[in-house]
Amino acid sequence: MPPQGESTGIAIEDGVLIARILSRSASRSVEQLFSDFEALRRADIEKHYKGAEKMSKMVTSKPPGMRGLIIDFVTMVFMFIKKR
Repeated sequence: MPPQGESTGIAIEDGVLIARILSRSASRSVEQLFSDFEALRRADIEKHYKGAEKMSKMVTSKPPGMRGLIIDFVTMVFMFIKKR
């Protein structure tokens, strides 16, 4: 299944978090601020990246041999019927 807006949600979360972190700019350097952001978001982003990578492999990989041909044929018939 293609992405349904999950990336938009992550971008909004990142924007809010970076705004909160940058509000502390008077007491910390830019490097420290981005280090704080990295420390807070890295694990979550890694989790989402691995999930997207796994989903991508599932969507793009096709079973070998006769099974793959049958799936291609059924998909073609489905798309033809749905187009009508």
